[in-house]
Amino acid sequence: MLRARSAVLWTIIAWAGCAAGGGPVGPVGAPTPGQPPAPTPKTPLFVPAERIAAVRDAAARGTAEWKAMKARVDADIDKAGLGEAGVMNVAVTYLGTGDRHYCDRLNGEARAMMAASNPRGDSYYNYAAAMTNVAAILTFCGPVLEPTVRDEMAAYLDRWTDELWFKNQGSGWGLKDPGNNYHISFLLGTASSAVALGSVGHSHAAKYLDMAHKGIDEELAYVAARCVGGGWIEGTNYGEGSKGRLADYLSIMAAATGRNAFRESTFFTAMLLYAHHQLQPGNQFLFPAGDMARESNMTANPYSRQYVQATVFWLPDSDARRLGAWYLEHVTPNYSTGFNHPTALWRDVVYKIAVPARAQSTLPLSFLAKGDDFMALRSGWDGHATALMVSGGSQLDQSHGHLDTGGFTLWRDGWQAVDSVTYSHSGLLWDPGAHNAIHVDGARRVAVSPRGVVHFADDGRIGYVQIDATALYSDGRAPLMTEVTREIVYLRPSTVVVYDRVVPARPETGFNWRMHFAARPAVSGQTVTARNEGGAITVALLVGDAPVVRPDTDLVSDPEGSRAFRVQATSPGGRYLAAIRVASGSPPPLEATRIQTSGDVDGAVVGTDVVVFSKRPFGQPAAPGWSYSVPTVAGRVHTLVDLAGPVGVTVKKAGGQTTVTIGAGADRTASADGVVSFTE
Repeated sequence: MLRARSAVLWTIIAWAGCAAGGGPVGPVGAPTPGQPPAPTPKTPLFVPAERIAAVRDAAARGTAEWKAMKARVDADIDKAGLGEAGVMNVAVTYLGTGDRHYCDRLNGEARAMMAASNPRGDSYYNYAAAMTNVAAILTFCGPVLEPTVRDEMAAYLDRWTDELWFKNQGSGWGLKDPGNNYHISFLLGTASSAVALGSVGHSHAAKYLDMAHKGIDEELAYVAARCVGGGWIEGTNYGEGSKGRLADYLSIMAAATGRNAFRESTFFTAMLLYAHHQLQPGNQFLFPAGDMARESNMTANPYSRQYVQATVFWLPDSDARRLGAWYLEHVTPNYSTGFNHPTALWRDVVYKIAVPARAQSTLPLSFLAKGDDFMALRSGWDGHATALMVSGGSQLDQSHGHLDTGGFTLWRDGWQAVDSVTYSHSGLLWDPGAHNAIHVDGARRVAVSPRGVVHFADDGRIGYVQIDATALYSDGRAPLMTEVTREIVYLRPSTVVVYDRVVPARPETGFNWRMHFAARPAVSGQTVTARNEGGAITVALLVGDAPVVRPDTDLVSDPEGSRAFRVQATSPGGRYLAAIRVASGSPPPLEATRIQTSGDVDGAVVGTDVVVFSKRPFGQPAAPGWSYSVPTVAGRVHTLVDLAGPVGVTVKKAGGQTTVTIGAGADRTASADGVVSFTE
């Protein structure tokens, strides 16, 4: 089931605790005359007990974070639905001031929400928001509410939580799927309800709290099996949503029960590393994996800050935590980066703590996230660096994931090889042809399990990726392809060589090679050039028919298509070889030619590099005895892939030509990833 919704609901979260009561209502923002500050909550939601004093201290000192939050609350508190103040901002303001006016306003808002909200709609899509808001008001303001009102709120929480899990009136979507964003929101709402019901002594509180604890075990088992590298199978946009919900859910449980599940799994440290590596140079945009229902261009934004901030707060000191602190300082330094999100201002009052930062530039230049198999290779961490990012997904069974195994993007001062989703209206372009990948006629969006990443290696100068996407292509009844494999060699700083093997299961099945651009590219013979923002790209298709330009308005997954353009090319032999270079400014010169070889190999001379691949199915090593000749260039680097074990390498130079022969012997040994590299 497709769920293309705004990700806003998961940011509407709640606070649980006990508040001061009694006495007349005083001026907004000042403690009620004659009343003490709000007492320390017995069962705090989100806010651990040791941070309550920090909230009150922030109020007393008038910190910048406190002033920003309180100003928003005071400006909007009397607006319908609290305007942009949000329940949590109001609740934390009440905690810091003890002003009964804030609780009175939340009490009225709770009644309005319960009267208007029906969490059952769209398979209980609004359940988490409804539960957390009402739970916040009940547990925070309970002591100043009339007993009948407390009972009404408790009954509301109990009714809907019981119905969701035990008397479900919807489709059951997400109830048993820990990788689904709905499922995590259900657990978030259940944890909120459990803590709130516990604060008023409700008989079902223990049952729901036990469910919330079991939910933690379930989620930790899921990420260990499927997302250990810190990513999410549903992609970037829905991954942010799920990570945010998960962080909030675990924060509730850590604060209320003392169980800090952030320390129980390596996923959360990996998640902080992933957050950095999915950033494009300049730290404004994220790699566009999966559906982009909220914003197609995927900026780093307040939702990014939310899950990183909570994770940094709850983790013990480590390099990853310090990298998270750097992210909060330099990538999303506030809740208005990317877009304005004022309802989250309370987070900076509660969770903003002093953690030494470790600079992003200390990270390695390559990254493989096991699970979703996202890969990132870059030339550096400066804003003008080149970044190559590749999807290697091997188990695509979530509704918001895309069929993009083997697809890649290239960034240099802007998107150069783009994902068409970035320039779409819907953000839902799931088909392989919408990505820089192989398009196959008739491929449908069904759960598939391609082999995915076969090899990933990086020696500092050269990065290498081999991907098997064969099983990605299905018409829902049978496989469409017997082979779709891709190999990528990244020659730092700005050159990429891509080799594809494509074999359809039936001769009549159509396929083509595709690459997408932000603006209409120019084509001259086998060469393609394009510009975007401050950068540009040159592509030489060395094997494959002449590329043609098409607008991305005819993509299978969305009739509205995309504003992007593509080049596509057929190949009767089912082989493609492309050399790609990006640069700042104008399209860069690209001296790339196909090499002449003997044996089952193919390759290219690209500047001062030679790259050679096996032609054989799935990159099986070619039979020994093959050779190739290239012009002699001192210092030329030869990168040979698809080798195995010891090999004999003979290099002869004569008449300005260098001839390399690979035969039996043990002159060199291929790496574990099948690579032999040497310099003339």
